[in-house]
Amino acid sequence: NGLYQYAAQLSQNKTADDLAFKRNEREFFNYQLTEQENGHFGTTTVRNFLYHNFSLLFYEVLSNSKDETLSALATKSLKEVKYHLRHSRNWLIRLGDGTQESNTKAQDALNFLWQFTGEFFEMDEIDNELLSAGIAVNNTSLKSGWDNIVNKTLKKANLSRPEDGYMATGGK
Repeated sequence: NGLYQYAAQLSQNKTADDLAFKRNEREFFNYQLTEQENGHFGTTTVRNFLYHNFSLLFYEVLSNSKDETLSALATKSLKEVKYHLRHSRNWLIRLGDGTQESNTKAQDALNFLWQFTGEFFEMDEIDNELLSAGIAVNNTSLKSGWDNIVNKTLKKANLSRPEDGYMATGGK
């Protein structure tokens, strides 16, 4: 992965494989949504749609980073991210607008997984420092674009958007 190779260059004392495979459990950071079990196809589809939507917006903004390497990696990633979002969006619409059973399973998955989406838009001290330097993405600013894509897709899929209530955090 290009990001691991770039991180290895910056660390100067670790390889990309060290960073990817030789970390202890406390050195892994990710969104809790990505840790949720696949369950049935509806769960996997909803999870992928929510995450791919965020990823698209994130990489679009990161492609404008002052860090030329990050910008290039983000630009290169956009084609694949767009494909994944299109795929998961189309499947979500099929499931939501399909049979009563597929709609119910997709809605139940959406209701459960929604609590993990607030974490996408959080920022910590390191994020803010990198943002100030023009390197990183202001995740908070991605929320309205994410909401727009989600709302349009859910409407087309005949699914109801859950309320933004309790949001799990801490997996990042």
